[in-house]
Amino acid sequence: MQQAKVQLTIGAEEQAQVDALMQARRAQFSILATRILGIVFIIEAALAFLLWVLFARDSLQLLIGIILTSVIALSAGVHPWLARAGYGQLGTNLVLEGFLFLLFVTSLLDSVALPVVAPCYLFISVLSILMLGSRRSIWVTVQSAIAFVAGMVLQQGPAQEWFPPLDPGVRIGGAVIGVLAFLAMAFILRRIVLGQEGHLRQSELAVLEIEHRAQVEREQGAQIQQARDEIEALAATEREQRQALEVLIGQIRDSAANLHTAAAEILAASAQQMAGAAEQNASVTQTMATVEEVRATMSQTAERAQ
Repeated sequence: MQQAKVQLTIGAEEQAQVDALMQARRAQFSILATRILGIVFIIEAALAFLLWVLFARDSLQLLIGIILTSVIALSAGVHPWLARAGYGQLGTNLVLEGFLFLLFVTSLLDSVALPVVAPCYLFISVLSILMLGSRRSIWVTVQSAIAFVAGMVLQQGPAQEWFPPLDPGVRIGGAVIGVLAFLAMAFILRRIVLGQEGHLRQSELAVLEIEHRAQVEREQGAQIQQARDEIEALAATEREQRQALEVLIGQIRDSAANLHTAAAEILAASAQQMAGAAEQNASVTQTMATVEEVRATMSQTAERAQ
């Protein structure tokens, strides 16, 4: 089952924070890479100087390489200080431009060096992207391409007249130095790949964590919606029961009113009947009184008749 992708709306402030974080990572990587390059260039300069002192004091090419390598090692050593002072990008540009100039001059010093320095131009382009970002590294990439083409063209013409061919022993020493440079580049590339894999792993873990949290929130939302539906159903049932009770109470109220009216009518009829009975009782009493009077009169009349 494919998991749903989580879409996040990132504002300008969050994007600025992400850009600042990426810039900080580039600065940290630049310090690490220039430190490694500085160590490598110091070792190369020392080996080249030893080679020049022992075997090739008359080699102008080797002396130029020693001077340029020492300058780049110095710029790499100054880079952390510039970064602490707030000029980290300047230090990075000095190291990259110095490395690029070293490769260009090396391609002119001897025809054998041109195929060796060609991969280094690609290495500088990759390194500039990681140190400066995709936009700021475009100029370094263009410079690398121009330097490579210019070195190849000049090596086929004026450079052969400017610099005599190197001795076989010097070439062997230069090959050893080149191997060291290759190993340094391989080590830096390994650190780059491992760092990118680490960042990618962290990003994937973060995305999975966000998706897990989103899934939990969706499940909780579904449970809340289900509980809300149940509450609404109970509320509807209670409303219906309340309406039924209100109808029943109305009916009871009407029945009570009818009973009250009937009781009042019964009371009125009873009162009327009691009044009639009282009148009848008075009539009977009056009749009995009349009968007693008649009886007395008849008794008197009988007595008189005797």
